[in-house]
Amino acid sequence: MRGWIWIGSVGVMILLFIASPSLKTTDPGRDVDRASAQAIGSDPDAHRAGSSHSALVDCDIPFSQLRQLAPSCTREGTQPGRRCEMYSSPEFPEVASIIITRPNVRQTICTGTLIAPGWVLSAAHCFIGDDRASDHGATAAGLSLIMDDQMQIEVTAANAGTDQKRSARKVIVHPNYTGFRSSDIGQIPYDNDLAVIALDRPYPPNVQPAALAAQDAFNQLSTIAGYGYSNADGGTLGAFQLAWPVPLTHVGDELRFTAVDDYGNRSTFCQGDSGGPVFADRVRGCRPTDKVAEKRPREIQGTMSYIQRPGKPPEHATSEPEQHAETCRQAEYDVMQSITPPGRRTWICNATGQQALGCSTTNAKEN
Repeated sequence: MRGWIWIGSVGVMILLFIASPSLKTTDPGRDVDRASAQAIGSDPDAHRAGSSHSALVDCDIPFSQLRQLAPSCTREGTQPGRRCEMYSSPEFPEVASIIITRPNVRQTICTGTLIAPGWVLSAAHCFIGDDRASDHGATAAGLSLIMDDQMQIEVTAANAGTDQKRSARKVIVHPNYTGFRSSDIGQIPYDNDLAVIALDRPYPPNVQPAALAAQDAFNQLSTIAGYGYSNADGGTLGAFQLAWPVPLTHVGDELRFTAVDDYGNRSTFCQGDSGGPVFADRVRGCRPTDKVAEKRPREIQGTMSYIQRPGKPPEHATSEPEQHAETCRQAEYDVMQSITPPGRRTWICNATGQQALGCSTTNAKEN
């Protein structure tokens, strides 16, 4: 997964995607480019035979030992753009693509995470771009965007079986979202780059949302997921992808990493992945009953925001997904918004009417 947008001359890239039939990614007023992680995992050629809900065959091996022991890693022939570690897409029904349609503007594609049956967490810049929330009259509760003939949003949980699609009733943008302006050089770009989407109807109980990680929680080991550009399979866009970046660092309220790891993998994110989840720990789709168990619900500790390449000039996006992905791989560092600081976590809970999974636990501790 890789993705981003160049803004001005400082090399800040935000990670939405502007779609057109030719995959051209230029939007009036900005240059766009974003993709999916090079060195993403391999999707499940290795499912248990006969399973009605695909599961991995190597969930008896700890993640840290997969490269040495997993059949997918010890055999030859890993495809370009993919890591040898396997993951199972059907085990991630909470990760959704978001398509935003406005009159006379190309569609915008982002990613989001179901955090309650009727609520999706994503990125503010997907909906108001570089503008501050305050530019649009945000209140202390946030900036509420009601769906009308000027904006329509389709949410698709592609891994959720047959009942995948929902429409948005409204979007609430974090009240302190700063966006980015050329005059803001030296300031934190895209601070509080968070938004929640209220769906027209909830997903059914079999689609388990992710839970908000605990207040101030931070796990250096993470998993990122999205529908953005990837250099896998000759270049793709709009397909679910999963990757495991190098250990994260915590910088203020941001989570960061630099793409390359000890094996030469460049697991990163790109255009179309904006707003996608940063799950705590390494997860692949193993089940709670497997020997190397992954708990449910998964915990989300952040959302994908932007990529930084200081000193680089603005670049125009190309029409080739593989080229987008390659550009994202060259980022100096990738930036995600932590959702565990008390103020941010409380805002998510309040904006969703305390419906986001994990809010009741926090409330119980505070009372």
